[in-house]
Amino acid sequence: MLPPLRHGLVSKVTDRVPLELLHRFFIRFSYCVAMNETVLVLITTPECHLCSHAHVVLDALSLKFREIDVDSPEAKELARAGIPLAFMPVLWDGQRVLGYGRLSERKLRRDLGR
Repeated sequence: MLPPLRHGLVSKVTDRVPLELLHRFFIRFSYCVAMNETVLVLITTPECHLCSHAHVVLDALSLKFREIDVDSPEAKELARAGIPLAFMPVLWDGQRVLGYGRLSERKLRRDLGR
């Protein structure tokens, strides 16, 4: 179950992010939560050696993830919603940033309970 939203959070987010994009994202997110899957989004840039390392780490942990380019409209909307995209790659689970830059397999195991 998702934690309840704090009062005023919805109005702050929807002021900055188009409702259509939020709706599409939360429909996908809700489906994966209902299926007991962790939604991981890996935000990357082309020809990024740390992004390649992130692929190796996520594959070693057998984690499913969806990759989006930092220049895509979806990444720009996530940035407007408050997801920090200063250092690539960024791994996000739909609620919090799990890691950025050089991802640590040990830290991800601990954070995801694996």
